[in-house]
Amino acid sequence: MRSTKSFLIIPILLIFGITGGSSQSIKILPLGNSLTKGIYCTNGTVEGSCISLPDGEVVGYRLALYNALVNAGYNIDFVGNEIAGYSVFLDYNHAGYPGFWSTQLATKMNDNGNYLMNSTAPDIVLLEIGTNDVYGGSTSIEGVRSVLNEIDEYETLSGKPVLVFLSRIIRFAQGSFNENLVSTFNDNLYNLYNSRKSAGDLIEWLDIGANLSNLKEPSGDMVDELHPNQAGYNKMAQQWFNAIHAINTAPIIVQIPNQTIVQGNAFNIINLDSYIYDAEDADQYINWAVSSSQNFTIVIDGNRQATITPKNPDWKGSESITFMATDRGRIITALKKSASTSATFTVNALNHPPSITIPADRETYVQDYFELKLTAADLDAEDTPVLTATVLPDWLHFNALTTTLYGTAGSQHVGNNSVKITVNDQHVSVDSNFVISVFPKSALTEVEETDPVIIYPNPATQHITIICRKNPEQPVVFRLYSLTGTLLFSERIQEETVSLDLKKYNIPSGAYFYDISGYENAIKGKLLVNSR
Repeated sequence: MRSTKSFLIIPILLIFGITGGSSQSIKILPLGNSLTKGIYCTNGTVEGSCISLPDGEVVGYRLALYNALVNAGYNIDFVGNEIAGYSVFLDYNHAGYPGFWSTQLATKMNDNGNYLMNSTAPDIVLLEIGTNDVYGGSTSIEGVRSVLNEIDEYETLSGKPVLVFLSRIIRFAQGSFNENLVSTFNDNLYNLYNSRKSAGDLIEWLDIGANLSNLKEPSGDMVDELHPNQAGYNKMAQQWFNAIHAINTAPIIVQIPNQTIVQGNAFNIINLDSYIYDAEDADQYINWAVSSSQNFTIVIDGNRQATITPKNPDWKGSESITFMATDRGRIITALKKSASTSATFTVNALNHPPSITIPADRETYVQDYFELKLTAADLDAEDTPVLTATVLPDWLHFNALTTTLYGTAGSQHVGNNSVKITVNDQHVSVDSNFVISVFPKSALTEVEETDPVIIYPNPATQHITIICRKNPEQPVVFRLYSLTGTLLFSERIQEETVSLDLKKYNIPSGAYFYDISGYENAIKGKLLVNSR
């Protein structure tokens, strides 16, 4: 009952499914007189003809309290050297002695070296004593002080803390003998509580009769001057429960955010300290646990950092994980409480972007039919890439079924024509921008039959063709010069038709002079190159 730390009773905040208690048993000693045992009349009469229940059926506040604590998640064990209620429930031990004054209870506890405390070794004592003192005309609380001294002595010798819940005595039924002395006794009792609390005792104050109507049946909860009926006992049980349950507030968990990643990536590490608050315990004293997971490996390190990793790197899907935070318990570890929340972790399939294959031959001539077959591909077997022509010149068309560009350019389209094709796999879109070059018709059809040499196309792109209609006996030499007269390359021509690859000589776009020697007179001219 002694401690160097004082505590307040704080109302419980029910956040995200709080649980109280643990697998560890809490030994509770109900200590007092007949109000602890639970005597009351069965026939509803008051004066002189009260028929009390047999001991096997007497439960007082203990049964309702037991049920409330168990339903809240606590594992409890009532202890004491008396039994009552054994025909009704299994946990029937108590230390309620009908007719006892507080001094008699202190003497009982002192018997055989405080046998009651030593034999029961309680964690919690529920003490309500003094009703018979007041009914007998005494408002002294010295007997209660002695009872508390016996508890202190047990703590000192055993080294075990004991939490005492000390209650005011309940009001007598209205009109009862010495009813006026109840408040005086309770004032004296509170002063005793306050002094011991200030001295460091592990003691809490409450009023188990706060909600009792002190009228006799059938108007109120009292069956005679001193004892309530079962409805009254159940109200007392609720007050005991409220005090026990509130001694340690549960942790409060803030919702942990859901996370979504793509296969091959990692979830963000979760700093659990950022999502917890506990009125009594600092973050480092909170114990974290998680629900078992089918698809994830979950590790919480000593700094309360949670790392979540898919067990199978190829797995994709979603799973909800429950995080539970448990505090140390206040004074008694078995009073520990927990709170939980869930977050969903999702792994999406890795999506490879689609691609477009565009053939390199992207040239055409005015009035020539042009056709270009495009090909879409995607590494993801489940994806179907779809091609769309986003930007087209007015002479060009796109057949989505055959994924083919087709059309015939006019003279107004000479030059580079911009095209944009988009491929989409229902996850991502990829654009490809390129040009289709349109050239004027070759001058070949306009030359005279007597011209010995024909060069086309002019303008040229990647190559030129040279036709020597009157091939001389000696080879012909083709030379290409820059506008400043620098020789760029020369080629010997020994056949009637020769194709020269301009890319071979790294000829950039621009204007050039050429000459062809080997005839009676050299043939000179200008060549335009429009390379891509």
